[in-house]
Amino acid sequence: MTIQEFKELEKSAEEEIKMPDTLREVIEKNNYLPTLINKYQKLYANQTYIVKSLEIDAAVKYGELVKYYKFQDSYSWGNAKEIDSQINSNAEYTKLLRNINEQKYFLNFITETLNNLKNLGFVIKNYIDYKKIVNG
Repeated sequence: MTIQEFKELEKSAEEEIKMPDTLREVIEKNNYLPTLINKYQKLYANQTYIVKSLEIDAAVKYGELVKYYKFQDSYSWGNAKEIDSQINSNAEYTKLLRNINEQKYFLNFITETLNNLKNLGFVIKNYIDYKKIVNG
C-alpha cells in the first residue's frame, strides 16, 4: 500500500465508522456493515501478505549481508556484533526496514478499523434495542 492509497483509505474509513444520526440511517448502516467488514478483512489479508513478504525480503537481505561482511568484505570484522552493526548501517537494508515499519503502520490502522467496525455492530444493536424500548 502506498502512502496515497493509505490517505484515501483513512478518509473513507473515517466516514464508514461514523455512527449515523437517524434511526433510518442506523438501520441502513447495520445492513451495510457486513459489506464494510468484508472490505476491511480483504484489506487486512492483503496488507498482512505485504508485511510478511517484506519481512522475508529483509531476512534474505540480512543473510546476504552477513555473508558479505563475514567472508567478502575487505575488512575483517571481529565478531557478530560488529557485523550486525555494519548490516544495520547498510542503506538498502535500512530502507527495507523503514518500508516494513510503514506497512506495519498501515496494517495496524486496518486492524483497528476492522475492530471498530465489528464493535459498531454491537453499538447499532444496542441503539436499536434502546429505541424499541423507548418507543414501545
